[in-house]
Amino acid sequence: MEQLQPYLALTRFGNSLFGTFTVLIAGILSVELIGNEFKYLIAGFVSIFIFMGSFSINDYFDHKIDIANHRQDRPIAMGTISRRKAFDIAMACFILAFLTSLILGLFTSLFIAFNILLAIVYSTHLKKILLLKNITMAYCFMATILFGTIIVDNIIEPLIGFYIIIAFLVGIAFEIMADISDMAGDLEHNVQTIASFHSPRFAAFVSSFFFLTIFLLDPLPYFVNLHPGLYLNNIFLLMIIPVTVSYLLISLSLIRDQSKKHVLNLRARTIMVMQIGSLVYLICFIF
Repeated sequence: MEQLQPYLALTRFGNSLFGTFTVLIAGILSVELIGNEFKYLIAGFVSIFIFMGSFSINDYFDHKIDIANHRQDRPIAMGTISRRKAFDIAMACFILAFLTSLILGLFTSLFIAFNILLAIVYSTHLKKILLLKNITMAYCFMATILFGTIIVDNIIEPLIGFYIIIAFLVGIAFEIMADISDMAGDLEHNVQTIASFHSPRFAAFVSSFFFLTIFLLDPLPYFVNLHPGLYLNNIFLLMIIPVTVSYLLISLSLIRDQSKKHVLNLRARTIMVMQIGSLVYLICFIF
């Protein structure tokens, strides 16, 4: 297990697995999973391969920035995995993702090919451009949900559309916040972020704005009939309120403290809250 740890860190296996789980959630919320289990099983493999490849290629191009930021969680920066090996892993994962996606049809495989290309272009160019970096990563947060809705057909149901918007908002809030902790390396390597271009405090306020928007929007399916399973569902309201309050607390905490250690803790907390929120939607939708 100890020998596997650098590879799990490189591919962010836990986050990759959650991305795959999000595809299944999209299948359930769009009421398309039942009867199409084999397609969603294949889609799960596609998703985990593309996530693992994306994280690996990102670390391959980011190794100097990660060294400058003293990232103890990046195996290339720590010297436990070579850049060449990380590149080979990324390419193998991308090839497996695309070849597996061919089983799901032409449109789906083209969608996967676009996302593979985007992951590479992001790592090489887009992440150095102000706002494009954040928008691209926010898109990646919602891409798995979008993927989960096009496996069977191209119809986006109202609840799925809302879920995609929330995922995008969480993604952009998370990425702007994450840039604060990476600012030293970004400045050294000319990566333009809100934190490096303006200031960490300004970036904290921008990120908090999006977190506050999520706080206000997340309970919306209780008040607006996006799906009968959540509309006026008191259990959903009781379960989603702690999630929304958590986003509010994250935003307030970020405004108070923009130190690297604190922001890294908030990043981990945000991922956990996002995962819990997805489970709340899933549980209340099913039951």
